Amino acid sequence: MGRSYLTVFICQAIAAAATLAALHWLALYVAPETYGTYALYQSVISAGALFFVSWPNAALLRFGREEWTTHGRIGATLAARALLFGLSLLVAVLLAWELDPWLRVVLHAGHSPFWWIAAGLLVTPGVELAIYIHQAIGHTEMYGYSPLIIRGGFLTGVVLIPFIGGRLNWTYLAGWIVASTTAAAVFAVITLPVVSWSGFRLRSPVVLTLLKYSWTLPFAAISTYIVSWIDSWVIRDINGIGSVGIYNWAYQVTAIASLAFAPIAVVLTPRVIDARLAGDLVKIKRYVNAILPAAVLLAIGLAFSFAFVFPALQLVAAPSYAKAYPVILVLLSALPFQLLGYLVTPLANSYERVLPRFVAISAVVAAVNVVGDLLLVPRIGILGAAISTAFAFAVGGLLQVAVVGTAGIAFAPIWRYSYPACAVVPALGAIYCWGAKDGGLVIGFVAVSVVSIMAGRRALMGSGQSQTAMTLLKKIESGLTLSGSC
Repeated sequence: MGRSYLTVFICQAIAAAATLAALHWLALYVAPETYGTYALYQSVISAGALFFVSWPNAALLRFGREEWTTHGRIGATLAARALLFGLSLLVAVLLAWELDPWLRVVLHAGHSPFWWIAAGLLVTPGVELAIYIHQAIGHTEMYGYSPLIIRGGFLTGVVLIPFIGGRLNWTYLAGWIVASTTAAAVFAVITLPVVSWSGFRLRSPVVLTLLKYSWTLPFAAISTYIVSWIDSWVIRDINGIGSVGIYNWAYQVTAIASLAFAPIAVVLTPRVIDARLAGDLVKIKRYVNAILPAAVLLAIGLAFSFAFVFPALQLVAAPSYAKAYPVILVLLSALPFQLLGYLVTPLANSYERVLPRFVAISAVVAAVNVVGDLLLVPRIGILGAAISTAFAFAVGGLLQVAVVGTAGIAFAPIWRYSYPACAVVPALGAIYCWGAKDGGLVIGFVAVSVVSIMAGRRALMGSGQSQTAMTLLKKIESGLTLSGSC
Protein backbone atom coordinates (compact mmCIF):
# COMPACT_ATOMS: atom_id res chain seq x y z
CA MET A 1 0.00 0.00 0.00
CA GLY A 2 2.67 2.50 1.04
CA ARG A 3 4.86 1.90 -2.01
CA SER A 4 1.86 2.04 -4.37
CA TYR A 5 0.73 5.35 -2.97
CA LEU A 6 4.28 6.73 -3.07
CA THR A 7 4.55 5.78 -6.74
CA VAL A 8 1.23 7.45 -7.52
CA PHE A 9 2.17 10.55 -5.56
CA ILE A 10 5.55 10.91 -7.27
CA CYS A 11 4.06 10.44 -10.73
CA GLN A 12 1.27 12.88 -9.97
CA ALA A 13 3.79 15.41 -8.67
CA ILE A 14 5.82 15.16 -11.88
CA ALA A 15 2.60 15.37 -13.92
CA ALA A 16 1.60 18.49 -11.97
CA ALA A 17 4.99 20.06 -12.71
CA ALA A 18 4.53 19.22 -16.40
CA THR A 19 1.06 20.76 -16.36
CA LEU A 20 2.34 23.93 -14.72
CA ALA A 21 5.11 24.19 -17.30
CA ALA A 22 2.61 23.63 -20.13
CA LEU A 23 0.30 26.32 -18.74
CA HIS A 24 3.29 28.69 -18.56
CA TRP A 25 4.07 28.16 -22.26
CA LEU A 26 0.40 28.36 -23.20
CA ALA A 27 0.00 31.67 -21.38
CA LEU A 28 3.02 33.06 -23.24
CA TYR A 29 2.49 31.76 -26.77
CA VAL A 30 -1.19 30.86 -27.19
CA ALA A 31 -3.89 33.51 -27.48
CA PRO A 32 -6.83 33.21 -25.04
CA GLU A 33 -9.16 32.78 -28.02
CA THR A 34 -7.24 29.75 -29.32
CA TYR A 35 -7.04 28.19 -25.88
CA GLY A 36 -10.75 28.91 -25.39
CA THR A 37 -11.64 26.95 -28.52
CA TYR A 38 -9.45 24.06 -27.38
CA ALA A 39 -11.16 24.14 -23.96
CA LEU A 40 -14.58 23.91 -25.60
CA TYR A 41 -13.33 20.98 -27.68
CA GLN A 42 -12.31 19.28 -24.45
CA SER A 43 -15.77 19.98 -23.05
CA VAL A 44 -17.34 18.15 -26.00
CA ILE A 45 -15.10 15.12 -25.40
CA SER A 46 -15.96 15.23 -21.72
CA ALA A 47 -19.68 15.28 -22.54
CA GLY A 48 -19.41 12.26 -24.82
CA ALA A 49 -17.35 10.31 -22.30
CA LEU A 50 -19.56 11.09 -19.32
CA PHE A 51 -22.96 10.68 -20.95
CA PHE A 52 -22.33 7.71 -23.23
CA VAL A 53 -19.11 5.77 -22.63
CA SER A 54 -17.61 5.94 -19.14
CA TRP A 55 -20.63 5.57 -16.86
CA PRO A 56 -20.25 1.78 -16.14
CA ASN A 57 -16.66 2.19 -14.85
CA ALA A 58 -17.75 2.36 -11.22
CA ALA A 59 -19.57 -0.97 -11.66
CA LEU A 60 -16.42 -2.49 -13.17
CA LEU A 61 -14.47 -1.43 -10.09
CA ARG A 62 -17.13 -2.62 -7.64
CA PHE A 63 -17.81 -6.07 -9.11
CA GLY A 64 -14.45 -6.54 -10.81
CA ARG A 65 -12.80 -6.07 -7.44
CA GLU A 66 -15.14 -8.64 -5.91
CA GLU A 67 -14.42 -11.11 -8.72
CA TRP A 68 -10.68 -10.54 -8.32
CA THR A 69 -10.83 -11.06 -4.55
CA THR A 70 -12.91 -14.22 -4.92
CA HIS A 71 -11.47 -15.85 -8.05
CA GLY A 72 -8.18 -14.06 -8.82
CA ARG A 73 -9.45 -12.76 -12.18
CA ILE A 74 -11.90 -10.21 -13.61
CA GLY A 75 -12.64 -11.78 -17.00
CA ALA A 76 -16.41 -12.03 -16.65
CA THR A 77 -16.80 -8.44 -15.45
CA LEU A 78 -14.34 -7.19 -18.07
CA ALA A 79 -16.21 -8.93 -20.91
CA ALA A 80 -19.48 -7.32 -19.87
CA ARG A 81 -17.80 -3.90 -19.59
CA ALA A 82 -16.15 -4.31 -23.00
CA LEU A 83 -19.56 -4.93 -24.60
CA LEU A 84 -21.03 -1.83 -22.98
CA PHE A 85 -17.97 0.20 -24.00
CA GLY A 86 -18.27 -0.76 -27.66
CA LEU A 87 -22.00 -0.07 -27.88
CA SER A 88 -21.75 3.20 -26.01
CA LEU A 89 -18.82 4.41 -28.12
CA LEU A 90 -20.76 3.66 -31.31
CA VAL A 91 -23.69 5.78 -30.11
CA ALA A 92 -21.39 8.66 -29.12
CA VAL A 93 -19.56 8.71 -32.47
CA LEU A 94 -22.79 8.56 -34.48
CA LEU A 95 -24.19 11.45 -32.47
CA ALA A 96 -21.02 13.46 -33.07
CA TRP A 97 -21.45 12.87 -36.81
CA GLU A 98 -25.05 14.04 -36.67
CA LEU A 99 -24.17 17.17 -34.68
CA ASP A 100 -21.14 18.08 -36.81
CA PRO A 101 -22.63 21.27 -38.36
CA TRP A 102 -23.61 22.60 -34.92
CA LEU A 103 -20.26 21.68 -33.37
CA ARG A 104 -18.45 23.45 -36.20
CA VAL A 105 -20.25 26.67 -35.25
CA VAL A 106 -19.97 26.53 -31.46
CA LEU A 107 -16.27 25.62 -31.58
CA HIS A 108 -15.44 28.35 -34.11
CA ALA A 109 -13.67 25.52 -35.92
CA GLY A 110 -13.96 26.75 -39.50
CA HIS A 111 -13.93 23.14 -40.70
CA SER A 112 -15.39 19.85 -39.52
CA PRO A 113 -14.08 18.82 -36.08
CA PHE A 114 -15.62 15.34 -36.39
CA TRP A 115 -12.43 13.29 -36.68
CA TRP A 116 -10.83 15.09 -33.75
CA ILE A 117 -13.95 14.48 -31.68
CA ALA A 118 -14.18 10.82 -32.71
CA ALA A 119 -10.55 10.28 -31.76
CA GLY A 120 -11.06 11.93 -28.39
CA LEU A 121 -14.19 9.88 -27.73
CA LEU A 122 -12.18 6.70 -28.29
CA VAL A 123 -8.97 7.36 -26.38
CA THR A 124 -10.19 9.45 -23.44
CA PRO A 125 -12.77 6.93 -22.14
CA GLY A 126 -10.37 4.16 -23.19
CA VAL A 127 -7.60 5.29 -20.87
CA GLU A 128 -10.11 5.85 -18.06
CA LEU A 129 -11.39 2.28 -18.49
CA ALA A 130 -7.86 0.91 -18.42
CA ILE A 131 -7.15 2.74 -15.16
CA TYR A 132 -10.29 1.28 -13.59
CA ILE A 133 -9.23 -2.21 -14.66
CA HIS A 134 -5.87 -1.72 -12.94
CA GLN A 135 -7.66 -0.44 -9.83
CA ALA A 136 -9.89 -3.51 -9.73
CA ILE A 137 -6.87 -5.83 -9.55
CA GLY A 138 -5.05 -3.61 -7.04
CA HIS A 139 -2.56 -1.97 -9.42
CA THR A 140 -3.17 1.61 -8.34
CA GLU A 141 0.16 2.80 -9.76
CA MET A 142 -1.51 3.26 -13.15
CA TYR A 143 -3.33 6.26 -11.75
CA GLY A 144 0.09 7.86 -11.53
CA TYR A 145 1.64 6.55 -14.75
CA SER A 146 -1.29 7.55 -16.96
CA PRO A 147 -1.45 11.28 -16.16
CA LEU A 148 2.34 11.40 -16.26
CA ILE A 149 2.33 10.11 -19.84
CA ILE A 150 -0.56 12.33 -20.91
CA ARG A 151 0.69 15.56 -19.36
CA GLY A 152 4.30 14.88 -20.29
CA GLY A 153 3.35 14.27 -23.91
CA PHE A 154 1.19 17.39 -24.05
CA LEU A 155 4.04 19.44 -22.55
CA THR A 156 6.30 18.22 -25.35
CA GLY A 157 3.92 19.60 -27.93
CA VAL A 158 3.49 22.91 -26.09
CA VAL A 159 7.25 23.44 -25.72
CA LEU A 160 7.59 23.14 -29.51
CA ILE A 161 5.13 26.00 -30.10
CA PRO A 162 7.75 28.80 -30.26
CA PHE A 163 9.57 26.90 -33.03
CA ILE A 164 6.47 26.53 -35.21
CA GLY A 165 5.90 29.17 -37.84
CA GLY A 166 2.52 30.61 -38.70
CA ARG A 167 -0.66 31.03 -36.70
CA LEU A 168 -1.32 28.28 -34.16
CA ASN A 169 -4.67 26.49 -34.48
CA TRP A 170 -6.60 24.68 -31.75
CA THR A 171 -6.17 21.42 -33.66
CA TYR A 172 -2.46 21.49 -32.84
CA LEU A 173 -3.29 21.24 -29.13
CA ALA A 174 -6.01 18.65 -29.82
CA GLY A 175 -3.57 16.52 -31.80
CA TRP A 176 -1.04 16.41 -28.99
CA ILE A 177 -3.59 15.59 -26.30
CA VAL A 178 -5.05 12.77 -28.43
CA ALA A 179 -1.60 11.34 -29.17
CA SER A 180 -0.54 11.53 -25.51
CA THR A 181 -3.77 9.93 -24.30
CA THR A 182 -3.39 7.15 -26.86
CA ALA A 183 0.11 6.43 -25.57
CA ALA A 184 -1.18 6.24 -22.00
CA ALA A 185 -4.03 3.90 -22.99
CA VAL A 186 -1.69 1.55 -24.88
CA PHE A 187 0.73 1.46 -21.95
CA ALA A 188 -2.09 0.67 -19.51
CA VAL A 189 -3.40 -2.19 -21.64
CA ILE A 190 -0.05 -3.88 -22.35
CA THR A 191 0.93 -3.79 -18.66
CA LEU A 192 -2.17 -5.68 -17.50
CA PRO A 193 -1.31 -9.13 -16.12
CA VAL A 194 -2.45 -11.92 -18.40
CA VAL A 195 -4.17 -13.65 -15.49
CA SER A 196 -6.60 -10.74 -15.13
CA TRP A 197 -8.17 -11.67 -18.48
CA SER A 198 -8.90 -15.23 -17.36
CA GLY A 199 -12.52 -16.19 -17.76
CA PHE A 200 -13.12 -13.50 -20.38
CA ARG A 201 -16.54 -14.62 -21.50
CA LEU A 202 -19.73 -12.68 -21.99
CA ARG A 203 -22.43 -13.62 -19.50
CA SER A 204 -25.79 -11.90 -19.57
CA PRO A 205 -26.25 -11.97 -15.75
CA VAL A 206 -23.01 -10.03 -15.34
CA VAL A 207 -24.11 -7.47 -17.95
CA LEU A 208 -27.41 -7.05 -16.11
CA THR A 209 -25.58 -6.65 -12.79
CA LEU A 210 -23.42 -3.86 -14.22
CA LEU A 211 -26.47 -2.15 -15.71
CA LYS A 212 -28.44 -2.44 -12.47
CA TYR A 213 -25.57 -0.91 -10.52
CA SER A 214 -24.89 1.88 -13.04
CA TRP A 215 -28.20 2.85 -14.59
CA THR A 216 -28.46 6.07 -12.57
CA LEU A 217 -24.91 7.19 -13.33
CA PRO A 218 -25.60 8.69 -16.80
CA PHE A 219 -28.03 11.04 -15.07
CA ALA A 220 -25.34 11.89 -12.54
CA ALA A 221 -22.99 12.49 -15.47
CA ILE A 222 -25.26 15.28 -16.68
CA SER A 223 -24.80 17.07 -13.39
CA THR A 224 -21.06 16.36 -13.35
CA TYR A 225 -20.71 17.84 -16.81
CA ILE A 226 -22.69 20.92 -15.87
CA VAL A 227 -20.50 21.57 -12.84
CA SER A 228 -17.34 21.10 -14.91
CA TRP A 229 -18.27 22.97 -18.07
CA ILE A 230 -21.33 25.20 -17.64
CA ASP A 231 -19.01 28.05 -16.67
CA SER A 232 -17.28 27.88 -20.07
CA TRP A 233 -20.51 27.91 -22.06
CA VAL A 234 -22.08 30.76 -20.09
CA ILE A 235 -18.86 32.78 -20.32
CA ARG A 236 -18.70 32.09 -24.06
CA ASP A 237 -22.18 33.50 -24.63
CA ILE A 238 -21.73 36.54 -22.35
CA ASN A 239 -18.04 37.46 -22.45
CA GLY A 240 -16.68 35.74 -25.57
CA ILE A 241 -14.25 32.98 -26.47
CA GLY A 242 -11.21 34.86 -25.10
CA SER A 243 -12.68 34.92 -21.60
CA VAL A 244 -13.32 31.18 -21.90
CA GLY A 245 -9.60 30.71 -22.47
CA ILE A 246 -8.63 32.81 -19.44
CA TYR A 247 -11.13 31.08 -17.16
CA ASN A 248 -10.15 27.58 -18.23
CA TRP A 249 -6.47 28.43 -17.90
CA ALA A 250 -7.17 29.46 -14.29
CA TYR A 251 -9.26 26.33 -13.75
CA GLN A 252 -6.38 24.14 -14.93
CA VAL A 253 -4.01 25.92 -12.55
CA THR A 254 -6.24 24.97 -9.61
CA ALA A 255 -6.60 21.44 -11.00
CA ILE A 256 -2.87 21.05 -10.44
CA ALA A 257 -3.48 21.49 -6.71
CA SER A 258 -6.16 18.80 -6.72
CA LEU A 259 -3.61 16.32 -8.12
CA ALA A 260 -2.03 16.24 -4.68
CA PHE A 261 -5.04 14.51 -3.11
CA ALA A 262 -7.02 13.08 -6.02
CA PRO A 263 -5.00 9.81 -5.95
CA ILE A 264 -6.19 9.20 -2.38
CA ALA A 265 -9.65 8.13 -3.52
CA VAL A 266 -8.25 6.00 -6.33
CA VAL A 267 -5.83 4.20 -4.06
CA LEU A 268 -8.29 3.73 -1.22
CA THR A 269 -11.46 2.69 -3.05
CA PRO A 270 -10.43 -0.97 -3.55
CA ARG A 271 -9.36 -1.18 0.10
CA VAL A 272 -12.56 0.36 1.42
CA ILE A 273 -14.51 -2.10 -0.74
CA ASP A 274 -12.44 -4.95 0.72
CA ALA A 275 -13.12 -3.69 4.27
CA ARG A 276 -16.84 -3.48 3.57
CA LEU A 277 -16.94 -6.99 2.06
CA ALA A 278 -15.04 -8.32 5.08
CA GLY A 279 -17.35 -6.50 7.49
CA ASP A 280 -14.36 -4.73 9.08
CA LEU A 281 -16.18 -1.78 10.67
CA VAL A 282 -13.14 -0.79 12.74
CA LYS A 283 -11.09 0.10 9.67
CA ILE A 284 -14.03 1.91 8.10
CA LYS A 285 -14.59 3.95 11.26
CA ARG A 286 -10.91 4.85 11.44
CA TYR A 287 -11.06 6.02 7.83
CA VAL A 288 -14.17 8.11 8.47
CA ASN A 289 -12.62 9.76 11.53
CA ALA A 290 -9.66 10.94 9.42
CA ILE A 291 -11.72 12.77 6.78
CA LEU A 292 -12.48 15.99 8.66
CA PRO A 293 -8.93 16.57 10.03
CA ALA A 294 -7.52 16.08 6.53
CA ALA A 295 -9.89 18.69 5.05
CA VAL A 296 -9.13 21.19 7.83
CA LEU A 297 -5.36 20.81 7.43
CA LEU A 298 -5.68 21.36 3.68
CA ALA A 299 -7.76 24.50 4.25
CA ILE A 300 -5.19 25.96 6.64
CA GLY A 301 -2.39 25.29 4.18
CA LEU A 302 -4.35 26.85 1.32
CA ALA A 303 -5.16 29.97 3.35
CA PHE A 304 -1.46 30.59 3.89
CA SER A 305 -0.65 29.85 0.24
CA PHE A 306 -2.91 32.67 -0.99
CA ALA A 307 -0.10 35.12 -0.19
CA PHE A 308 2.03 33.58 -2.95
CA VAL A 309 -0.53 33.28 -5.76
CA PHE A 310 -0.06 36.79 -7.16
CA PRO A 311 3.77 36.64 -7.32
CA ALA A 312 3.60 33.18 -8.89
CA LEU A 313 1.08 34.33 -11.51
CA GLN A 314 3.37 37.19 -12.55
CA LEU A 315 6.14 34.66 -13.13
CA VAL A 316 4.24 32.09 -15.19
CA ALA A 317 1.66 34.06 -17.18
CA ALA A 318 1.58 36.80 -19.79
CA PRO A 319 -0.38 40.02 -19.05
CA SER A 320 -3.25 38.78 -21.25
CA TYR A 321 -4.01 36.18 -18.54
CA ALA A 322 -3.86 38.60 -15.59
CA LYS A 323 -7.64 38.37 -15.06
CA ALA A 324 -7.13 34.78 -13.97
CA TYR A 325 -5.80 35.88 -10.55
CA PRO A 326 -9.09 36.26 -8.60
CA VAL A 327 -10.50 33.18 -10.33
CA ILE A 328 -7.56 31.10 -9.09
CA LEU A 329 -8.02 32.31 -5.50
CA VAL A 330 -11.73 31.51 -5.39
CA LEU A 331 -11.35 28.08 -7.01
CA LEU A 332 -8.51 27.19 -4.64
CA SER A 333 -10.78 27.97 -1.69
CA ALA A 334 -13.09 25.15 -2.82
CA LEU A 335 -10.38 22.47 -2.75
CA PRO A 336 -11.03 21.34 0.87
CA PHE A 337 -14.64 20.58 -0.05
CA GLN A 338 -13.51 18.78 -3.17
CA LEU A 339 -11.25 16.74 -0.90
CA LEU A 340 -14.31 15.80 1.15
CA GLY A 341 -15.88 14.46 -2.00
CA TYR A 342 -12.78 12.48 -2.96
CA LEU A 343 -12.56 10.92 0.51
CA VAL A 344 -16.27 10.10 0.75
CA THR A 345 -16.44 8.56 -2.74
CA PRO A 346 -14.73 5.26 -1.72
CA LEU A 347 -17.47 4.80 0.88
CA ALA A 348 -20.19 5.49 -1.67
CA ASN A 349 -18.66 2.96 -4.08
CA SER A 350 -18.64 0.39 -1.28
CA TYR A 351 -22.25 0.97 -0.18
CA GLU A 352 -23.96 0.84 -3.55
CA ARG A 353 -27.42 1.63 -2.21
CA VAL A 354 -26.40 5.26 -1.64
CA LEU A 355 -25.35 5.79 -5.27
CA PRO A 356 -28.83 6.88 -6.46
CA ARG A 357 -28.75 9.55 -3.75
CA PHE A 358 -25.42 10.76 -5.11
CA VAL A 359 -27.26 11.39 -8.37
CA ALA A 360 -29.64 13.67 -6.50
CA ILE A 361 -26.67 15.48 -4.95
CA SER A 362 -25.16 15.98 -8.38
CA ALA A 363 -28.41 17.51 -9.56
CA VAL A 364 -28.46 19.93 -6.63
CA VAL A 365 -24.83 20.93 -7.18
CA ALA A 366 -25.45 21.46 -10.89
CA ALA A 367 -28.50 23.61 -10.19
CA VAL A 368 -26.54 25.74 -7.74
CA ASN A 369 -23.77 26.21 -10.28
CA VAL A 370 -26.12 27.10 -13.14
CA VAL A 371 -28.13 29.60 -11.09
CA GLY A 372 -24.93 31.16 -9.78
CA ASP A 373 -23.49 31.52 -13.29
CA LEU A 374 -26.65 33.08 -14.70
CA LEU A 375 -26.85 35.55 -11.82
CA LEU A 376 -23.18 36.46 -11.41
CA VAL A 377 -21.42 36.16 -14.78
CA PRO A 378 -23.44 38.98 -16.42
CA ARG A 379 -22.59 41.21 -13.42
CA ILE A 380 -18.97 40.42 -12.51
CA GLY A 381 -17.71 38.30 -15.41
CA ILE A 382 -15.53 35.24 -15.00
CA LEU A 383 -15.13 35.83 -11.27
CA GLY A 384 -18.86 35.18 -10.93
CA ALA A 385 -18.38 31.77 -12.55
CA ALA A 386 -15.60 30.96 -10.08
CA ILE A 387 -17.75 31.97 -7.09
CA SER A 388 -20.71 29.86 -8.22
CA THR A 389 -18.45 26.86 -8.88
CA ALA A 390 -16.72 27.12 -5.50
CA PHE A 391 -20.03 27.41 -3.67
CA ALA A 392 -21.40 24.42 -5.61
CA PHE A 393 -18.38 22.31 -4.61
CA ALA A 394 -18.91 23.27 -0.96
CA VAL A 395 -22.58 22.31 -1.09
CA GLY A 396 -21.75 19.04 -2.83
CA GLY A 397 -19.08 18.03 -0.32
CA LEU A 398 -21.38 18.62 2.66
CA LEU A 399 -24.28 16.79 1.04
CA GLN A 400 -22.09 13.79 0.18
CA VAL A 401 -21.07 13.46 3.81
CA ALA A 402 -24.72 13.63 4.89
CA VAL A 403 -25.86 11.03 2.35
CA VAL A 404 -23.13 8.48 3.07
CA GLY A 405 -23.99 8.87 6.75
CA THR A 406 -27.41 7.42 5.99
CA ALA A 407 -25.72 4.07 5.24
CA GLY A 408 -25.14 3.67 8.96
CA ILE A 409 -21.65 5.18 8.99
CA ALA A 410 -21.01 7.40 12.02
CA PHE A 411 -19.87 10.80 10.76
CA ALA A 412 -19.38 13.87 12.93
CA PRO A 413 -22.27 16.40 12.90
CA ILE A 414 -22.57 17.84 9.40
CA TRP A 415 -21.94 21.45 10.47
CA ARG A 416 -18.41 20.54 11.55
CA TYR A 417 -17.49 19.77 7.96
CA SER A 418 -17.85 23.49 7.21
CA TYR A 419 -14.74 24.17 9.35
CA PRO A 420 -12.48 24.56 6.26
CA ALA A 421 -14.39 27.72 5.34
CA CYS A 422 -13.21 29.27 8.62
CA ALA A 423 -9.67 29.23 7.23
CA VAL A 424 -10.08 30.11 3.54
CA VAL A 425 -12.80 32.79 3.79
CA PRO A 426 -10.80 35.16 6.06
CA ALA A 427 -7.80 34.76 3.75
CA LEU A 428 -9.96 35.70 0.74
CA GLY A 429 -11.30 38.65 2.74
CA ALA A 430 -7.77 39.90 3.41
CA ILE A 431 -6.96 39.82 -0.31
CA TYR A 432 -10.25 41.56 -1.16
CA CYS A 433 -9.87 44.33 1.45
CA TRP A 434 -6.16 45.12 1.09
CA GLY A 435 -5.29 43.91 -2.39
CA ALA A 436 -2.88 41.24 -3.63
CA LYS A 437 0.32 42.63 -2.10
CA ASP A 438 -0.92 44.07 1.21
CA GLY A 439 -3.40 41.24 1.68
CA GLY A 440 -0.59 38.77 1.13
CA LEU A 441 1.44 40.54 3.81
CA VAL A 442 -1.50 40.27 6.22
CA ILE A 443 -1.79 36.55 5.55
CA GLY A 444 1.95 36.15 6.03
CA PHE A 445 1.81 38.06 9.31
CA VAL A 446 -0.99 35.83 10.57
CA ALA A 447 0.93 32.72 9.52
CA VAL A 448 4.09 33.84 11.33
CA SER A 449 2.05 34.74 14.41
CA VAL A 450 0.30 31.38 14.53
CA VAL A 451 3.57 29.48 14.11
CA SER A 452 5.21 31.61 16.80
CA ILE A 453 2.37 31.02 19.25
CA MET A 454 2.45 27.28 18.62
CA ALA A 455 6.23 27.23 19.07
CA GLY A 456 5.89 29.19 22.32
CA ARG A 457 3.26 26.84 23.67
CA ARG A 458 5.44 23.88 22.78
CA ALA A 459 8.37 25.41 24.63
CA LEU A 460 6.23 26.10 27.70
CA MET A 461 4.42 22.79 27.74
CA GLY A 462 7.37 20.58 26.86
CA SER A 463 6.71 17.54 24.72
CA GLY A 464 2.98 17.32 25.50
CA GLN A 465 1.94 19.61 22.66
CA SER A 466 4.25 17.84 20.25
CA GLN A 467 2.80 14.50 21.31
CA THR A 468 -0.74 15.82 20.68
CA ALA A 469 0.20 16.95 17.20
CA MET A 470 1.88 13.63 16.46
CA THR A 471 -1.20 11.78 17.70
CA LEU A 472 -3.39 13.79 15.31
CA LEU A 473 -1.05 13.20 12.37
CA LYS A 474 -0.89 9.47 13.11
CA LYS A 475 -4.68 9.36 13.30
CA ILE A 476 -4.96 10.99 9.88
CA GLU A 477 -2.29 8.74 8.40
CA SER A 478 -3.83 5.54 9.72
CA GLY A 479 -7.26 6.52 8.52
CA LEU A 480 -6.12 7.50 5.05
CA THR A 481 -4.04 4.38 4.51
CA LEU A 482 -6.38 1.79 6.03
CA SER A 483 -3.22 0.07 7.14
CA GLY A 484 -2.89 -3.48 8.35
CA SER A 485 -4.46 -6.39 6.54
CA CYS A 486 -6.93 -4.24 4.63
